[in-house]
Amino acid sequence: MVLEAVDEHDLPPLTGKRTRTSSAGQPKRPHIKYGYQRAEESVLSDWVGEVPRFPDKQFERTFRIKRHMVDTILNHLCRRKSFWIKSVCRAGKETINPYVKLLCGLKMICYGISGNAFLDYHQFGETTSRQCVHHLVTGLVTCPALAEIYLRIPTKADAVKVTTMHKNAHKMPGMLGSLDVTKVHWKNCPTALKGQFQGREKCATIALEAVVDHNLWFWHGSFGFPGTLNDINIWERSSLLESMFNGRHEQIDHQYTLDEKPFKKLYYLVDGIYPSLSRFLGMETDPSTRLDGSFKVDQEAARKDVERGFGVLKLKFLSLAHPINLHHRDDIYYLVMATILLHNTMAEERVADDEVEDGSFYNTICNENDDENDEDKDIDNDAYSFTPAGRHKKFEMVHRRWAELYDYEGSKYLKDSMKRHLFCEKFGKNALEKAHLWMDNFN
Repeated sequence: MVLEAVDEHDLPPLTGKRTRTSSAGQPKRPHIKYGYQRAEESVLSDWVGEVPRFPDKQFERTFRIKRHMVDTILNHLCRRKSFWIKSVCRAGKETINPYVKLLCGLKMICYGISGNAFLDYHQFGETTSRQCVHHLVTGLVTCPALAEIYLRIPTKADAVKVTTMHKNAHKMPGMLGSLDVTKVHWKNCPTALKGQFQGREKCATIALEAVVDHNLWFWHGSFGFPGTLNDINIWERSSLLESMFNGRHEQIDHQYTLDEKPFKKLYYLVDGIYPSLSRFLGMETDPSTRLDGSFKVDQEAARKDVERGFGVLKLKFLSLAHPINLHHRDDIYYLVMATILLHNTMAEERVADDEVEDGSFYNTICNENDDENDEDKDIDNDAYSFTPAGRHKKFEMVHRRWAELYDYEGSKYLKDSMKRHLFCEKFGKNALEKAHLWMDNFN
């Protein structure tokens, strides 16, 4: 064996830069120097600058909102959280531009993917991108200026406007909307909760109950029910049912005419699983006559509003269609309600522009005099619970409303009147004499 002489200049130094390691002994990841200024220039020149590169329609398709709504949302967020305010850090460097944070959060909600997909464009890490989503959804839902408009319960003026719209669109007077339930997949559900949230879908899900009108506006949204519950169990825990018991729902009722008969209770379209209530107009499960067959077709066609609403919502915000990676139910709640809020903002813009909120784009009413009896209007006041007599009177009111709501005869009377009304609208009053014929003769 021959040993060759090596020059001392070719030998590695005895001392060098020590490799940084973590407490577990693993090498630490290298520090990445992000270009905040480059990301700010790109976002301003492409999307929100004075003369942006991409047009307004492309902005709507990408971020699911109008371009002019960005400043409105950002102004409300800045008032509630310093995260959205651009400042200078202790090292004397400027922080990330709020527009960059907002657009990154919107992209993650719209497409349901990790912030690493936009790492090269927005120039910050995955932790910051998750913070953008968290502060965005919580800020939207908890902001009174936005939630009181786009997550509001309908007023009497809203109810009159919606029922008039449904009368013109579906020939159904007194219809407030369609009620149904959809579910989202909770991927990171804890093992201890899977027995409660894992139903027939063979995966953990959380249910959303909603009321949608013909313009795809979500008038009611109740989220957080375990996936093992069916529609009836969810309805029995719904805040909409509670509003019918405590009297708030009665305040939006107004009179309308159906089959030349006066009605006052507004109703919702539901499928066959729901009970027969005086405020539900259920489907005809087994039509046997021409009258029943015609009503079945019209009711199912009108009830497609809620199915279309769920489809458009999940198509616009793919984070609801994909398995949700969040760990806490509160975070998922804010995510779902924020998507409904953003969806309602666009639904309002579509109505103002006389357009239709269609999922394919993304792959003045005066108050009427209230002539109702006001003796029971404020009966659900906390002052009535202070005395035994007040609590008894409150119980009697809830019991009376329960009896009026769970009225099978009233539900049947509403359905029969609606059948005759729709049949006359479609075939004329003279054809009503042959409405009792069997379905074999129905053309």
